[in-house]
Amino acid sequence: MPKYLVDRRDLDFVLFEQLNLAQVTTRERYKDFGADDLTAVLDAGETFAKEVLAPTHAVADKEGCTVVNGEVQVPKIFHEAFKAMAEGGWIALNRSQEFGGMGLPVPLAAAITEMHIGAAASISFYSGLTVAAGAVFEAFAKPELKQLIVPKLYGGEWTGTMCLTEPQAGTAVGDLKTVAKPLGGDRYAIKGDKIFISAGDHTLSKNIVHLVLARVEGDPAGTKGISLFAVPKFRFDATGKLG
Repeated sequence: MPKYLVDRRDLDFVLFEQLNLAQVTTRERYKDFGADDLTAVLDAGETFAKEVLAPTHAVADKEGCTVVNGEVQVPKIFHEAFKAMAEGGWIALNRSQEFGGMGLPVPLAAAITEMHIGAAASISFYSGLTVAAGAVFEAFAKPELKQLIVPKLYGGEWTGTMCLTEPQAGTAVGDLKTVAKPLGGDRYAIKGDKIFISAGDHTLSKNIVHLVLARVEGDPAGTKGISLFAVPKFRFDATGKLG
């Protein structure tokens, strides 16, 4: 049996005794939740972690990832688990229900995320980076792009990454050398090398949207001159159709 590295009693203490999480149900944003609902969701998250995610850990560790025809193939067991994660709504725990998220209070979402990582850290990277990318689109994307991309990310149809690290630039992000050349409108030609990109390629989803840190030609050196670009693995049209 895989070892499940989460202390439920500790989570219950922090959430319901120390933080008194039930009080959030009196706020407008969480008016549809009752105190019992919070516990029920936590129970469901724990069950999913133990019964679906935990069994992937040892199997995936033995099988590993491979590269076939230039494309990364993840362990087969990840496909079933990620599909179940998407269908169960476990990707976007605290994100807006408008875009397919669960809309949970942040502390509860954090506790469930801890359960999932404690059960199987490897597969949790795919969902964690995806919801983070979706949050960026929610906050900064144009309305039409937001409506198109975010539901696909939160629903697991597409996934996301963060492309920061370069051979000479990690925590010193201002040293990055990736360059973006304007092509007109909202389009850029991006040139550079990124390394150590978690979930950077796989076939778990139909598309991968990479959030790439780069510097537009002529912009200032250092962190102040850095911009963020959405670079999909596969291009798509205004309806989301790939090709």
